[in-house]
Amino acid sequence: MPATARAGALEQLRSPKCNFFLLTSVKMAHKDVWFTHPRNNSKGGRQCRVCGNNGGIIRKYGLDICRQCFREKADAIGFVKPVNGFQAIKTA
Repeated sequence: MPATARAGALEQLRSPKCNFFLLTSVKMAHKDVWFTHPRNNSKGGRQCRVCGNNGGIIRKYGLDICRQCFREKADAIGFVKPVNGFQAIKTA
């Protein structure tokens, strides 16, 4: 195929009448591509309900809060640290 014929074919593809060129030349930004991936079953799909942190999530009992927030709010939630291997009884 001569160079002029190739150039003519390319110009025909680039014409507004042909959507094929537009569809194949569309590029997504990195952020858009990154967030199209579903995040259901991993660390990136869960976050702390208090501060939004992704690391160190305590999921037991449906808490879904990070360990730092848990330490701050453990007394308010009702958790008590055991003493000498026995469960401590919270008084007052």
